[in-house]
Amino acid sequence: MDRYKFLHDKYFLTDENGRILENMDEVAICLDVKLGVRLSHGSPKSVLEYYEGAVQRLKDVDFTEATEDIIMIQGKFPVGELNKLVEDALYISTFIKRIE
Repeated sequence: MDRYKFLHDKYFLTDENGRILENMDEVAICLDVKLGVRLSHGSPKSVLEYYEGAVQRLKDVDFTEATEDIIMIQGKFPVGELNKLVEDALYISTFIKRIE
């Protein structure tokens, strides 16, 4: 399972073997706040691409109301919070309540 580490003012996303998958100054997270589901996480650029694609796909099939439920946030988050989001599906609703 992927995990975040924070060293020297940078976030590192690592795989289960500790290999670095990404390093970044900030982390972005894409969530469906209505369903309480984490859709994507990682570098702001990659998550923005995911977010824009997801919103566009919903619009393409006339689910424009559902696009309001999808949010993207980015910034510097405590690494413990990030790892809970990645590891524990039940924690996502708690996280969403905190940011609302």
